[in-house]
Amino acid sequence: MKYKFHRHNPKVVALIIEVALFVVGITVLLILEGVGVNISFWPKVILTGVFLFVFVLTLSLIRFDAMRNIRTGFKDTNLPIYTDDTTLLGHDIIDEIQNEKKH
Repeated sequence: MKYKFHRHNPKVVALIIEVALFVVGITVLLILEGVGVNISFWPKVILTGVFLFVFVLTLSLIRFDAMRNIRTGFKDTNLPIYTDDTTLLGHDIIDEIQNEKKH
């Protein structure tokens, strides 16, 4: 059987590792508290905040890459990528200006 190399997105791999570390950290914390080791409140809050920040940052990077890939797919077309009212209004104005120049 021939081995097929499949390239994985490193940001998705990082996201999986972050989730695994978060789950392992919570498990260790619960085990330590079950045994009776007292861990103060602020280190828990700081570590949870750091994990959540890194998690949200990785998700936003994955979203940014996806949006960039979508934009490159429609690079040579006149199709607007965003569909909010302000952007569509801007595209309508550009289309009107281009049509006036043609006539």
